[in-house]
Amino acid sequence: MEIVEIQEQIRAHLSPLGNWCGHNPTQPKFFIPPEEHGTRPDVLVIASENLERFYWTPKQYLLSLMESRDSSRQERTEARERDASVLQVLLHYLELSKMRVGVPLEDGSFHSLSMKAIALKLDWRKPEDDKDPKHKNRGLKRVWRALNSLSKAGYITITRRCQKIFTEEQEYRGLPAIRCITAKLFRELKIDLQLLRKRCKQAAERVKKKYKKHLRALNEKAKYKYHEAVQGILQFHKNLNGEIPVKSTRLGLAHGKAALAKLEAKLRKQGYFDTS
Repeated sequence: MEIVEIQEQIRAHLSPLGNWCGHNPTQPKFFIPPEEHGTRPDVLVIASENLERFYWTPKQYLLSLMESRDSSRQERTEARERDASVLQVLLHYLELSKMRVGVPLEDGSFHSLSMKAIALKLDWRKPEDDKDPKHKNRGLKRVWRALNSLSKAGYITITRRCQKIFTEEQEYRGLPAIRCITAKLFRELKIDLQLLRKRCKQAAERVKKKYKKHLRALNEKAKYKYHEAVQGILQFHKNLNGEIPVKSTRLGLAHGKAALAKLEAKLRKQGYFDTS
């Protein structure tokens, strides 16, 4: 009898619907974009809206999600809410030019979203949970399940990364994985793939303009601080392509001029830099 009373007290603040996790099948909670963010491209807005329709009519959208499951039963409503919400976050932060999830920066680097960041944006965890040992993993398992399910269905690809560090505690440190969304997701959300390709090209032009602006600033700096500008442009190239053509960090003037001229020619050919 005492055990029953304790269970009732624990569950008193939870919704009696769903799997005792606060999920209400009649009132699903989806991702709400921050107010300060601008309007996203129409293909992403329509895809996000169709994800909400997927929750109510799962047999009309994301059919591969059902096929990838071992069970022939329809996915539970809390799982559909989970998968749709995580996909909405991934779409909102999708960089269309390369179909990567994250934010491209002016210096050519790319900031990927971590699982913790996804959980925070969905309000599945709070910032203060990091300082609470009892809740340090709150929301992470739910995000992991969604990403694993979406990867099995072929909607996203996940490339895990790590950084080599030199400390007594550990040799490697994990970095946020690079997650890319495939065309299969848009096709099963009934998005016109020809329109999607058009929006991807437009996004690529916007990214190139951002890169050109950064490179023009570095080129202007070269008039006054040549060595510093060379290092800045080489670092930009490393961020953009994951490699650096000059190994030495201390460049002589002649070496620096040759490296800069070679790099500028390569970037102009790629359409990132115009020295005219």
